[in-house]
Amino acid sequence: MSYYVYMLKSQGGKSVTYVGYTKNIKERMHLHNSGKGAKFTRGRTWKLIYKEIFKSKKQSNF
Repeated sequence: MSYYVYMLKSQGGKSVTYVGYTKNIKERMHLHNSGKGAKFTRGRTWKLIYKEIFKSKKQSNF
């Protein structure tokens, strides 16, 4: 199973970044932007600015 390490940047207002990991980047982005992602990301609109794929979670060092 592959894992993605990704970085998001908030849109509008004060710009902040968030780093996370997931098996399904498309679904995870949907969750972040619908207010159901990580608690820190709720209430903001996010744009994916970086992603990298790894063969395993262990390989990603996350």
